[in-house]
Amino acid sequence: MRQVFGFLCLLFFSVPGFLAQDKTEIIQQRIEFISERFQSESIDLTNIIEQLNYFYEHPINLNETEGLELEDLGLLTTLQISDLIRHRKLFGKLMTLYELQSLTFWDLETIELVRPFVRVDDKLDNLHVTFKEALRQGKFEWFLRYQPTVEPKLGYEKVPDSVLASSNNYYYGNSDRY
Repeated sequence: MRQVFGFLCLLFFSVPGFLAQDKTEIIQQRIEFISERFQSESIDLTNIIEQLNYFYEHPINLNETEGLELEDLGLLTTLQISDLIRHRKLFGKLMTLYELQSLTFWDLETIELVRPFVRVDDKLDNLHVTFKEALRQGKFEWFLRYQPTVEPKLGYEKVPDSVLASSNNYYYGNSDRY
């Protein structure tokens, strides 16, 4: 029993280490991809490493970028970047990263390649609206309801002043419903 418990503890604590990728490992894989892509050109790897480290710590917001940051990342083609910007202009901001699968020139490999370096801001930007803007730009509907009764109800009849002066058990409302 003790051996089984020890094996389960070992398995439980070691599996997350195998599944989680380290920052340096992710950046190393991306550098290999970039060097394979630009085999014939001489590229400065130190600059690329610095950029990948920066974008790993500060991911690019795909809803805000105009494409220059994505070009600096070095993992996407200009066709893929223009496809993203065109999609944003046609359909609005991205809701999730999974929406990138609907783009023409983006495949799952490309999405997984850039995923550690990009983000989609799911917060609403125009959440802080002033009261004046809400009144001016908002859409409002007013509903009023009035339902009179056909016959007078006994509890709402006019009471003589002598009864009012001697008793406070009189209801001053009316039978109409609003």
